[in-house]
Amino acid sequence: MTIWAGQRLRQNRALYALARSGLIAILATFFCVAGCTPSIGGGDGGGDGNGGGGSGGNTVDFLDGPRLLAAGGDNILTFRRDDTLTGNVAPAMNLVGSATELVDVKGIAVNSAGELIVLTAQPNASQPDIVINVYADARRLNGNQAPVRQVRDTGIAQLSVRSIAMDVNRDMLYILISPPGLGAPSIAMYEGTAGPGFDNERGPDRTITSPDLDRPTEMFVTVDDQLYVGGEREINVFTDVSTKEGEQDADHRIFGISGDFVFGLAIDGNDTLYSLGSAGFIDQVTEISTQQDAVTRAAQIEILDASFPGELVLDSAGTAYFVSSARILAYDDVSTLDGEQTPTREISGDMTELISTINGGADLLVLD
Repeated sequence: MTIWAGQRLRQNRALYALARSGLIAILATFFCVAGCTPSIGGGDGGGDGNGGGGSGGNTVDFLDGPRLLAAGGDNILTFRRDDTLTGNVAPAMNLVGSATELVDVKGIAVNSAGELIVLTAQPNASQPDIVINVYADARRLNGNQAPVRQVRDTGIAQLSVRSIAMDVNRDMLYILISPPGLGAPSIAMYEGTAGPGFDNERGPDRTITSPDLDRPTEMFVTVDDQLYVGGEREINVFTDVSTKEGEQDADHRIFGISGDFVFGLAIDGNDTLYSLGSAGFIDQVTEISTQQDAVTRAAQIEILDASFPGELVLDSAGTAYFVSSARILAYDDVSTLDGEQTPTREISGDMTELISTINGGADLLVLD
């Protein structure tokens, strides 16, 4: 989810989950400045067969291998995702500076070209719309690096964005919109994010509305074109979502998950759904592609030592990462867990550059 955002692990693409509680955020202030770059030999393959290969040079890229991206505020941190990712560990790379044009980041995803898609706020606006920045090579983002493309005049209010998901196979970006107050929720769809036409002034290509969407908070798209939209104690599922437009009823709904609002969604390669609720539980539902209506949980993890949990991403090794205030917590072998559980690992401390803010958003992204 390379692992791509919002995709099933059996396709070796990233699982991306974006939750918006309004109470948690990650704000990165990096330890490198412009000009501080990693030692890079030849370029890698761009992730999961996308992008060109390469191996030249005598130096070794110290970030060849799995990584975890954490975004929020005006910065994006990259951590090495290995046995050293625990405790007070410094990020390996940092995207920060005026040239990045990052302002109150609301979501990140990776497209089929290996580029990083970032939802950020319009600079110097009292009621900003979302701007979509595109950065070359999500695996090597560091320093004061400018976007290679930028979509403006989206007409999507920054305060309304709740989640994003990327369908890499179809090169389709989904943005979950739920305006504060009584505004009607919707799902904006952008096609062709990896092409040169994804640039300049451009509103959504299509929009979906639904009477079934009631204060939605989270979204996850599968490789077989199903969009899971979490809300208050339920998940609505839209099948063949890439073909839909206008007002649509959900194809089916899922009930029986715990907590209040769904703050994280992911589906692993074994067709098991993981739902992170605001009350601090992670529900597991097996064979989720065949489930509808009331479901029976296969397991329920009660998260110990966590406040305002949000985000949920899985990696190919079966580790679940999520956010708790100024920390990233992890459960290794999450599919084997049930009941009260202390997180296996905690990433926190001043060296991590993770701090908590009251307002704004937080986002995690796993790359293999």
